[in-house]
Amino acid sequence: MDIPKTRHEYPNADAALQHVATATNVPVPTSYNWTYNDPIAVNFTAVEIITFLPDLYHNFWMANRFINNHISNPVHIEIHAEHRHDSHSMTLKKVGSRYLTAMRGRNWKQVKKQDAESGRTTELWDRKTHLTPIGWNPANIAMNGFMVDLDAENMNPASVPFISLLHNVKKIPQGFDAADLTRAIDYVAFYTSQEACSGKQAQTLMFPDHLKDVLDTIGRTQISPEHLDLSVAMRYGRKVQDKRYTSTLNLVQNDPVKQIIHLQALTHPPDPQSARVHPTPHPQSTPSLPDTTPLHDGPAYRGMALIRDSEVYEYAMDNRSFVIRFAQRPSQRNMYWHWTMDHVQQIHTVLKAEAAEGIHCYDMNMSSPLDEVTSVDSIMTTEEYHDLFGNDVPYPSPRSPTPGFLEPLNLDAFPPSTDEHLAPLYPSTHEDCHGYAPEKLLRECPEGDNPDDQSFFAQAVRTAKCDVDTEWMVRDLHIMEDLLWLKRINDAEPAASASNPNVPME
Repeated sequence: MDIPKTRHEYPNADAALQHVATATNVPVPTSYNWTYNDPIAVNFTAVEIITFLPDLYHNFWMANRFINNHISNPVHIEIHAEHRHDSHSMTLKKVGSRYLTAMRGRNWKQVKKQDAESGRTTELWDRKTHLTPIGWNPANIAMNGFMVDLDAENMNPASVPFISLLHNVKKIPQGFDAADLTRAIDYVAFYTSQEACSGKQAQTLMFPDHLKDVLDTIGRTQISPEHLDLSVAMRYGRKVQDKRYTSTLNLVQNDPVKQIIHLQALTHPPDPQSARVHPTPHPQSTPSLPDTTPLHDGPAYRGMALIRDSEVYEYAMDNRSFVIRFAQRPSQRNMYWHWTMDHVQQIHTVLKAEAAEGIHCYDMNMSSPLDEVTSVDSIMTTEEYHDLFGNDVPYPSPRSPTPGFLEPLNLDAFPPSTDEHLAPLYPSTHEDCHGYAPEKLLRECPEGDNPDDQSFFAQAVRTAKCDVDTEWMVRDLHIMEDLLWLKRINDAEPAASASNPNVPME
């Protein structure tokens, strides 16, 4: 019997998916709380877990992994909606509540009630203030250490046929969204169809009982940085941001005044003084865990990738982000900087020289002292990339209409890199909504009554009161934030242009 090779498309699983959609005798899993005792790492991507094991994040172990690896509520819903049919039941409120329960414990509401009665205050977990612990390993996506909550309703579910995992699945994970679980399902579907074609009664392969045997047969997935949760968060976070930006554009296009503000903002650099302040990031380390499949030495970026084509998190203040922003400067548009040790070290030298001369790193229009890029020697390996930047994967990269600009970083500390916790991409919790229901009209919130309150929320309330033709709600804060930022850029532009003749006037 031929064994299918590892690939990024899974026709056998797709065919089985069509069968499950019409079959009536496929058992439906009652719980997904299986454990995995394989001595070799069994790697499931975040997309595979949300697709095939959708309730697993109700357990602390899995919720903690997703949260530490920046799988936000909107990203979770985006993955679920793309891969499962029952996405209509997945709302921000429901997903956020499930994460709260998993992280706080199933009795957290009772604790809160007891605090209210006794006057005590018990500090409860909150996503907004969560910090990834030092020593957390984002490169570990192995399921071998998975633990079911002690108070879970079903701690020892019976095994089910592999095909049962396709119940309510709409799309099989593809490319780097797929790892051991998708490949195992595809192989089982292939094996079953081959046996049926030969007239044999195929053995029913059960999950997870036969998972080890299947993986021993087809081989384990070679995990790359693109398989990791951080990369998944980046890919699907970009989809969420594209939807946000599209909704913002639609809103702008329906209002002539906002359209002018938007178009002018796109043609002028932002005012560095108006850059938003973010908490100081804390350093992260990536220890090697025994149950983690080691990353194979090889190119950190496929082919001869250009640095300027890499995604960069708008407010990241690590050295990797400064290198990418340098390559993205207009003055470097004819320079072909690649992800090689030689090129990165050259950029690092330039940035240190600029910092020594007091040149602000957010000035994208400044010229480079380099006239030409030296020849490419070799592609940067994962190990070299880690030595330079302190981690192996790009940050999740929210997209905005214009590039982000930051105060300069002390580049003397080139390695190690720093990281910061990423907040949800748009209001998703009670705290994000400032205590109001998402449907609450912004103009009715009292925070805008104090003219001395210059917080973003107060400005949003005052803007909503002036814009009487639009029913701005608390859930629209992410759109309001984009519009206020663009307006601030536009308002600051005339003064900046008058004092700086190098700023182009359009």
